[in-house]
Formats: sequence, C-alpha cells, structure tokens
Amino acid sequence: MNVIGTEGNNVRQIVPAEFNFLSAADRQVVAALQGVVKAMYGLESGQAVVVEGMGATWENTTTGIDASLRLTQRVTLAPGVVMWNGGLWEFGGATIEGLGRLQALNGDEWVLVMSEQVAPPSPVYGATIALDVSPHKRLVCTLASAEDAAGETQKVTLGNVMRIRSGGVSVPVSAMGFEVLI
Repeated sequence: MNVIGTEGNNVRQIVPAEFNFLSAADRQVVAALQGVVKAMYGLESGQAVVVEGMGATWENTTTGIDASLRLTQRVTLAPGVVMWNGGLWEFGGATIEGLGRLQALNGDEWVLVMSEQVAPPSPVYGATIALDVSPHKRLVCTLASAEDAAGETQKVTLGNVMRIRSGGVSVPVSAMGFEVLI
C-alpha cells in the first residue's frame, strides 16, 4: 500500500500530483477488497459486486378491469454503489418499463455503463491561469440496453452484477426476487 511521508512539509507546497497519489492508494485498497470478496464468494473477474443499494421493485402499471389482458410491468432499480474494476461506481437508479423489455432482464441485453464524470472542485487553474484543467473525477454507472451501449468500452452486463445474499450465496441483481406493488 502506498503512503505519503511528512518529510519537508514545512518547506514545500503541496502539488496536485500528491492528491493523485492518494487516489491511486484508494484504488489499490478497493482492488484488494474486491479480490477478497470475489475469492470468498467464487465470483469471476468480470463480475461486479453490489456494495450498497440497487434494490429492485417490480410493479404492475396497468389498472382497471382488463388489466390482466394489457399487462404492463415496471422494474425500478434503486440508487446504489457497485464495486467493479478496482473502483466504487455510483449508480443513480433506473426504471425499465414494458413486459418484453423485462423478459430480457436476466440475459445480457442490459448493461451498466461505467464512466468518469468531472466533479467539484474541477475545473482548476492550469498553466495559463485559466480554469481549464479538470483532474477531479467521479466514478458513475448508468443502466443502458446492450444495443445502445454497443460502442462503450467499460461496461458489465446486468446478469454479472452480483448481490451477496445471506448464507454466502451470490445472485445477479437481475435475478433477484422483486417486491410486488399492486
């Protein structure tokens, strides 16, 4: 694990590279924890692990007498955090609507697309004394159909996003039992 020494702190300025060093150390800790969790539960390298949230709610959105004939369903995934590829990725939540789209939920037709977004306090002053450098990033993931995310390079199928259940069993988020709302 990397650490930062305190030698010379009273005679030098802190430079941005030192903060990057802290970020690299954080990623090493997360990667180590991810390795331990995957080894404990027999998960594969390409799978992601839900750390927090991402609970699923299943809901029938059709009302009235003929509701059984026009069955429309909606799944809502709550916001959460996913551990993947040595990082903790924030998930803002998502909704999938339509019975045909939901039937594909357990396959590889839905993916979490991972991306880095600019975060405060960016932008910061660059060499030209203008706010033109954005070193601060936030790791986020969003739900998309595999077709829409075909060109993305950092993604994991929803069937490979695993939740650790009691008893040490891991199940895909897409296969979780849903809470039915009527």
